[in-house]
Amino acid sequence: MVLRHRVDGVDLVLRPGGGTSGALARHLLVGTLTAGVCAALPVAAIAALFRLVPGHPGGSADALFVLGLILFGYFLILTLIGARQICRLELTPPTAPTEVLVVRLGRSELVPVARLHGIVLVEHVQDGREPRAAGVSVEVDVGRGPERSGSRLEVDPRALADDLVALGLPVLVRTQTFTRPRRRTRR
Repeated sequence: MVLRHRVDGVDLVLRPGGGTSGALARHLLVGTLTAGVCAALPVAAIAALFRLVPGHPGGSADALFVLGLILFGYFLILTLIGARQICRLELTPPTAPTEVLVVRLGRSELVPVARLHGIVLVEHVQDGREPRAAGVSVEVDVGRGPERSGSRLEVDPRALADDLVALGLPVLVRTQTFTRPRRRTRR
């Protein structure tokens, strides 16, 4: 369910379970482990093997170690950028919202609805013989440019747009078509 009605407001849930301290801790833990396993561990293992080779200068092992640290930092930065993705919008009061609480993994921000420049529902459609929807992503603009939700929602964008317009929010539905390359078969 994308729109969740509460007594004191309405939630537009873009990422289930997001916005809690447990979700932030899980995101950071998975990101750190991914950085270690994908970047630092293999490069450090190769650098250690270089050190074991007799007569091999240690400079290349040191360079590989530095490369591993750079890759580890790169993955950590990507993890922290992911913590800024919008998880849900809490609209209060439920009948005619005047405030929007923008909930991210790392923090929340309360903004007036007047500062909300728009919500764009981007319907991703695969082009081909039978066009089929591949989900809906949501872009929210609260004054610093559009921010896209991290996950795609399986929802009818027209119905969701109608529900959000009924709440008095500026909504636009856009269709984005993509084509996946076809696999070539060998003859």
